[in-house]
Amino acid sequence: MRKIFLTIIFLLVSMPSHAAGPYDGIYTLNINGNFLNYMSVHENEIDNNIIAISLDQTDGLEWEAFSGLRTGDRATLKTIIGSGEIELVVIFHDDNTAVITIISCIEDCDDFPSGTVLTMNRII
Repeated sequence: MRKIFLTIIFLLVSMPSHAAGPYDGIYTLNINGNFLNYMSVHENEIDNNIIAISLDQTDGLEWEAFSGLRTGDRATLKTIIGSGEIELVVIFHDDNTAVITIISCIEDCDDFPSGTVLTMNRII
């Protein structure tokens, strides 16, 4: 009886859910105003660790994962899985946008050499 009572209480009580970090969400990734792919950003609220996953929309099979720390509105991320080694800086803005600057790229950098600037727009 106690289990049924607790189950009913949990079902009737609304529990708000929210993202761990202020910049968590799904973003479009754009270069020169043209859509490139999607970026999913997730943050651990305890120590501001961020992981970002970028999915290549050309075939849907390739993706890259980045990890790093956020301080204020700025995050420095490095590839943890993907082709080559990329380091980038993300500056988040209050209007659900962000700017990414590629700081360094080692291997497979033909499309996005160091200094490339991309923009992100949050959609979710």
